[in-house]
Amino acid sequence: MAHAVKVRLAKLAGTSGLAMLVAMPCLAQAAAEKPALPTETGNQTSAAAPDSTGAVLDGGTQQDVVVTGIRGSLDKSLRIKRDSAVVVDSVNATELGRFPDSDVADSLQHITGITINRTTGGEGQYVSVRGLGSQYNITTLNDRILATDDDGRDFAFDILPSDVISGADVLKSPEASAQEGSIGGTVNLRSARPFEHPGFHAVVRGEGSYNDMSHDKGFKVSGFVSDTNKAETLGFLVGIVYSDTKFRTDSLNYATYDPNNPGVWPPATAGGVVPPGAQPVVGLCCIQFGSVVDRKKRFAVTGAVEWKPSDTLHIVIDGMYTRLRDPQVAYNQSYYPNFTYDQNGNPEWSNVTINDGIITKFTGTNFTPEVVNQTIDRTVNTYLIGLNGTWEATPRLTLKGDVYRSHASRPEGGQDAFVTAGLVSPTPYNQNIITYSANKNAMPDISVTLPDGSDYATDLASGRLNNQSLWSTHYVGLSGYSIEDTVTGAKFDATWAFDGILKHLDVGVNYVTRSKSRSDISNDWTGGSNQYSSLYNTLDGQPAPITFASMGANVISTFNFPNYFAGAGGSFPHTQVLLDIPALLAGLKTLDGTPNYTAGSGTYLFSATLPQYNAVNSYVVREKTISGYLQATLGGPRWSGNIGVRLVHTTTTAATAVDNILKVTVADTANPTNAGVVDYSAPTALVEHGSYTLALPSANLNYHITDRLQLRAAVAEVVSRPNLNQLAPTETDNAINQDYVVSYAGNASLKPITAWQLDASLEWYYHPNDMISVALFGKKLRNDITTRELNGVDIGAVGCFNGNACAPLLFSVIQPVNGDTAKIYGVELSWQHMLSNGLGIRSQFTHTWSETRVDGQNAGPEAGVAPTTFSINPFYEHGPVSLSVSWDHTSPFVYATFTEITGWSAYAKSYDWVTASASYNITKQLRVYVEGKNLTNAIVRTYLNQNPYAIWASGATGTSSSVGAGYSAYGRTLTAGIRFAF
Repeated sequence: MAHAVKVRLAKLAGTSGLAMLVAMPCLAQAAAEKPALPTETGNQTSAAAPDSTGAVLDGGTQQDVVVTGIRGSLDKSLRIKRDSAVVVDSVNATELGRFPDSDVADSLQHITGITINRTTGGEGQYVSVRGLGSQYNITTLNDRILATDDDGRDFAFDILPSDVISGADVLKSPEASAQEGSIGGTVNLRSARPFEHPGFHAVVRGEGSYNDMSHDKGFKVSGFVSDTNKAETLGFLVGIVYSDTKFRTDSLNYATYDPNNPGVWPPATAGGVVPPGAQPVVGLCCIQFGSVVDRKKRFAVTGAVEWKPSDTLHIVIDGMYTRLRDPQVAYNQSYYPNFTYDQNGNPEWSNVTINDGIITKFTGTNFTPEVVNQTIDRTVNTYLIGLNGTWEATPRLTLKGDVYRSHASRPEGGQDAFVTAGLVSPTPYNQNIITYSANKNAMPDISVTLPDGSDYATDLASGRLNNQSLWSTHYVGLSGYSIEDTVTGAKFDATWAFDGILKHLDVGVNYVTRSKSRSDISNDWTGGSNQYSSLYNTLDGQPAPITFASMGANVISTFNFPNYFAGAGGSFPHTQVLLDIPALLAGLKTLDGTPNYTAGSGTYLFSATLPQYNAVNSYVVREKTISGYLQATLGGPRWSGNIGVRLVHTTTTAATAVDNILKVTVADTANPTNAGVVDYSAPTALVEHGSYTLALPSANLNYHITDRLQLRAAVAEVVSRPNLNQLAPTETDNAINQDYVVSYAGNASLKPITAWQLDASLEWYYHPNDMISVALFGKKLRNDITTRELNGVDIGAVGCFNGNACAPLLFSVIQPVNGDTAKIYGVELSWQHMLSNGLGIRSQFTHTWSETRVDGQNAGPEAGVAPTTFSINPFYEHGPVSLSVSWDHTSPFVYATFTEITGWSAYAKSYDWVTASASYNITKQLRVYVEGKNLTNAIVRTYLNQNPYAIWASGATGTSSSVGAGYSAYGRTLTAGIRFAF
């Protein structure tokens, strides 16, 4: 090939980069047996390029054209896929410090087989791969495990500004030399290196954002500098990102049903007599909805130093630090219309309508409206630093070494608050009337009539209810987990090259230690949160509520959000209530030492309200893994592949504390609401150990049917470790309510989940930058984790009932165990095509089928992941103009298999997420751009058992929901920015 001259597209006046790219096959076909993909120059691509007339520039010499932007990103992704030894899909930066989307998780959603879960503001947070949730996957940075800020292993992508990432690979089939720990797939993030961008480069960006639902604004600034010396033996890169963005999310937090509330309709009498013709029904227990406001401030620094003193030695030191400051406040309306009987034994619900076994309309009396303010003080500090070296000791022997440390800290313990306030009605006390009516695929109608005949919503909006004498509190929860996660790793690899079919032999060892601690600092366990459950004082000798005014506290005020639940349907109060939590705590402190009439004796103790360390719900889990592998890479004229085995040995130590139940005393067992008295031992340290050894074989084959058509096949045994919180045997019990159950949240003896998986894909690279592929996969999981209950267990406790003699008391014990199985299989389709006129398209489609079995019984599909997703991304890139639209679709799916209604599952509706971007290069150095996120104003909805009257999903038995919000709206966000490069 003649000499190559790098020419930037911006200098080729009147020349279409895409036109040059489309003409490349004609040039390459005559010159090579296999059409060559463009060679890489950092994150850019170089390709032989004719001019717009088809002639080769410079008198027939082939020139290297540096391609950036969308096209350059897709070129690199295609090259990674084609050249990889395993099944992989990628997404890459469009230029230094610029990812295709504002959120890494959003970009990953464009990849086949990927679905994401969204957090507040609609940001992608957790990633699922091929029908398996995030707990079945691992996330790495430069092939190093990232520490996480939750109490499991799931990596939250919202801590990470997308600007610090140069690319992300989703490895779907394993090889023996790769880090084990994922059944769904491994998401490996890549940070930029200076040798990827030879010479001096600097980029500065600034942008502002606006959300049309909340009217909130934000901004982000970033800067990157990269340089190498002329000999390209030494280089450095530094990048800094800072953003400050405010979000609002309108959400239905839960609407929980209780199968025993009221049980049948017409209802049984207060004495339990069921009238003739009564039918089983489920009644609403509680509904809570409102807005979550959070202000995310992100700061990140990334850096790398590369040193290549010779052609045989390459050393890299790189690191990343991120800080997320994300205080959240939820302003919620709360309605608890429990079915009860009045003092005369008459039911307090009337005008009841039943649909599909659910009470969808009723009128209830003796009702108290409540408001809730919840704060979450999420602050996350994460860093990873590592040293990597490669030495070509001989022409055949290459040695590699890598050491790193990653740490995540979330010091949230005791910083969160959940505070409720109830309306103190005028005389007669608490005679409010609630009218509730569910609506198909919409929010419900809720109205409350106060005893004086006025409307609650109207009075709230007018400010009439801002009177501090009309409100009191009954729950003051102060809590939070402090999380520390530290991962330290070291690995050594050696590669020996051969001639013939055996291309090279790889051997290596890997050592990883991980320590995760959770410190629960709260006031629930001390009883401090509930001591104000019904505040009373004496007024003229009669009990009366203690209000905010009587405490001398100015706690409550009202305000309104714009576009509150816009388009959600339904009719309900729209005025928000702000509770000044510091003022409330100051008011409660004034009660310190005064008689607590609700408790019958004793006094209020404010010190118990303050959060305290709870050893019984805290833990430290340490995990040590040493692994080694042997892998042979083989190849022939039209095929390549590898076969190997990875041997893994892991030991775990889980430490917590337990307070054993010694004695339960119940005065009247005939009254199930009569709480017993439980005597506990002092918290005692509990340390449990576990270990396992696994051999994980794998084989990958890549066969070139033709120069453009290749077939991949892979088979492997893979593993996914239990979440770290599932290893810690923290304990809870319900003995106080005559429900003799002890639950252990973890089990240190849990074994990892294992699976055999098969992969096959057919990839047709019909032009160097165009591709159609179809992939099939199947996974059979063993030892999946489930919860098992053992009845009649003697835990060493005694029971004393109705004043009789005490005797051993048997409990039911619940604990996670291995035992479930699952099958997941699916198909993936992807297509990428570029036209000479600047137009192009990228699209993908994935469908999975799954079946889970619990205790040998079919439990339906895998919960939490959509069976069908697709993404369509048309784009246009020509000269100074770049346009792109991404449409991501998620099908309906099973949100949760187990809910509070036996046999009913929770479902999520389908939704579409649309983003778009446009940019224009004013000069070679100056670019302006605009972006739109969630342009269709998508709303995430979940519902119960496909019942159109229940658009929300409910999960756990009782008054809380385990499956999250049933309605979440984020609004559209528009961003405009400017970029200057030099």
